[in-house]
Amino acid sequence: MEVISRLFNHRPAIQGEIFYFVRQFEDKKNKDDELINDIWVNSRNLSEKILPLSLDLAADNFTQIQAKVLVCCQMCEKISSQEISPINMENKSESEEGFRHNIAEQKHIINKEYDEAVMKLLSEYEEMEKQVERENSTAFEQI
Repeated sequence: MEVISRLFNHRPAIQGEIFYFVRQFEDKKNKDDELINDIWVNSRNLSEKILPLSLDLAADNFTQIQAKVLVCCQMCEKISSQEISPINMENKSESEEGFRHNIAEQKHIINKEYDEAVMKLLSEYEEMEKQVERENSTAFEQI
């Protein structure tokens, strides 16, 4: 029993354990200090450089947007204030009808050209297939 009590009361072993225990907390404290310092540097950079620049850019852009919206509102008011007379409506409907007619003609021409191109390609592919068949048949005859 005396040997066991001497083992547990051995001061150098206990002091070593205590030293190891304290050193773990000091290491963790140093890491925490470094992390806090990094956060402080980043937050200082953000508050001194990035935020003022962002606010200046936002102020410039907001004034530009405000000016554009104001111009847009004025244009809308000008358009809505103009009276649309029956004569303007007739001219407008005639020009729209002419536009639709032109579009229909162009569509017809484009469709015709497309169909011709498709037919040309189909005939070329048929000729190519016939040529491949001829070459295959001559190749088989030579073998």
